[in-house]
Amino acid sequence: IYSRLLLSIRTELVRQSFLT
Repeated sequence: IYSRLLLSIRTELVRQSFLT
């Protein structure tokens, strides 16, 4: 179930990218 964790981190990274 590591996919979920990876997805969460990736989503956060994408969100920060959009925020910048």
